[in-house]
Amino acid sequence: MPSPLRVIAFLTASPFELLDLTGPAAVVSIPSTKGKHNYSLQILSTTSGSSVRSTMGITIANACKFDQYAGPIDTLIAIGGEGSLEHQSAELLQWLRKRASHVRRVASVCTGAFILAAAGVLDGRRVTTHCDILIF
Repeated sequence: MPSPLRVIAFLTASPFELLDLTGPAAVVSIPSTKGKHNYSLQILSTTSGSSVRSTMGITIANACKFDQYAGPIDTLIAIGGEGSLEHQSAELLQWLRKRASHVRRVASVCTGAFILAAAGVLDGRRVTTHCDILIF
């Protein structure tokens, strides 16, 4: 019986930086064993609706609201962009704290670290990131 694919979930707050999502998604979609993919990708939205919107206005329509996804997660990646710098709901932060303790890896791309920090997931850890697109 074949082993199930490991799920990589991308937690995305609109508007997100398109490269922050598509770059990692492209990288993890490449590895395969004997021609079969090792990962399944899931886009999770921080708000209701089945789509997420990039800062460029491009919308990706196969998202699932974070609290409606009940499947397994091997790796959870918080995606950067303007939306990750905004106030996140208490429900999202609570979900993230709970889920982060049950996944194998938690990561972020660029300002996605702000979502993890708001949830307390980074407390007591050394973290580094870059923010080269922010203008205040």
